[in-house]
Amino acid sequence: MANPLIHAKSSVKRFGGSIQDYMSIHELIDSPKTTMNNNTSRVITHQDWFAETIIPKIYGKTIINQDNVKIDTTDIAILHILEDFRMKFIPTIQDYFVGDTIDILDDNNPTLTNSAVVRWGGKMADYMPYYNLLNSLNKEHKYSRLVMLNTWFAYTIMPKIFEYNVTNSVGKSIDIVDLTMLFISNQFQNKFVPTPQDYLKNVSVKQFMCNGVKLVDNQNAIDKAELFLENLKNKY
Repeated sequence: MANPLIHAKSSVKRFGGSIQDYMSIHELIDSPKTTMNNNTSRVITHQDWFAETIIPKIYGKTIINQDNVKIDTTDIAILHILEDFRMKFIPTIQDYFVGDTIDILDDNNPTLTNSAVVRWGGKMADYMPYYNLLNSLNKEHKYSRLVMLNTWFAYTIMPKIFEYNVTNSVGKSIDIVDLTMLFISNQFQNKFVPTPQDYLKNVSVKQFMCNGVKLVDNQNAIDKAELFLENLKNKY
């Protein structure tokens, strides 16, 4: 698959409706291409966590297409990923980082601070929904949280999930990007907020990333693809 339009046309063939029913989802999944000139950028969106966790938070669990058919947004996203990997597997975030060392994490300190309360007032509970999402990958592969702790996620994803301005318990309106950037900065001892390029440059290009020319070294990812495709036949 080459671009969002081709993916959207594929979605129309699979689910019915029109191209515009699906374009926004496919454009979002492909948008990290601008962050790197190789396929390492796929780690940001072309994995099961993004499809199953982030896409429903932005678009809802389902959409109704122009044929009045209800479609799971996760199915649209997973199918996009499969199409980019020749329908062979659905990689995890961890699959992208196998064998890599990312020095940027030497300054990482994954702790929760009260810096938002100090800056904007209110109480910690006001900020926990945002912090909980940004911390949600800490128990996964040691590099997984980098998918969220970067400027692309702050500027592109957080406003789509929470809107551009949020209000705390004392009525203060806060830019969600400012809040996210503060949190990420805290994680790096207030030294910097990494861009995707800052860590993707340390991710090696693995053969599976290149349109699935080689299978990913993860049987669960292969099995998950087979099960998904089988279920899809009976679902729509």
